[in-house]
Amino acid sequence: MRKSRFAAIAVAAFAIGSTTVGFAGSAAAQSRQHKTSIDTTASPGGVVGTTLTDAGTVLGHNPTGNLRFFLFGPANPTCKFPQGWLFASGPIALVNGSASVANGYVTTAVGTYEWVADYGGDKQNFEARSRCGHEPVTITNPTPVVTPECLNGVGAVSETGALDGWSWIIEPGDIDVAPISADPEVYAPLVAGPYAYEFRDAAANDITGGTFTIPSCGGGT
Repeated sequence: MRKSRFAAIAVAAFAIGSTTVGFAGSAAAQSRQHKTSIDTTASPGGVVGTTLTDAGTVLGHNPTGNLRFFLFGPANPTCKFPQGWLFASGPIALVNGSASVANGYVTTAVGTYEWVADYGGDKQNFEARSRCGHEPVTITNPTPVVTPECLNGVGAVSETGALDGWSWIIEPGDIDVAPISADPEVYAPLVAGPYAYEFRDAAANDITGGTFTIPSCGGGT
């Protein structure tokens, strides 16, 4: 009788043990999952209006599944979740372990942007998330090019590269070309001589400035 009870207990123990092997979420199943990491490559920065994209490769054991990409703006340098991002893309299916953002985020402000990539894992690989600060991308203001010239017999000055909505201040004369809405933006007439200029953004912040000289174009100008 004692032998029978022992045998029954042994059989029960084996049965319980065999059901845990491979059970989703069990310690045994997790022990067969592999640690993963994400190797990411962000597109380069540039001036305001640059489109930012990201790409990532999951390093693990034949990883499958999806990647998601999150872009955090200059106002969120620590990449605070949730809903603290400017842009989210995905889930994007891995192809040979890699995925990339096809249509990215068009920047609207200067500063440092941060990408974070998130991998959801699969049966063989643990979840992974790239570190905030690993992919900083810097966006700056453009530097307009100012060109003095003679246009139809009068002095004129043109600029290219300023953003729509900026103001262009020309001195002397207290000339305010605002808002800038064309590229190139041309102002005329101007009499011959030296001038100073300044560009301001829509919030009236000084961006850049310099000087130029209008040549003598005839006709008293």
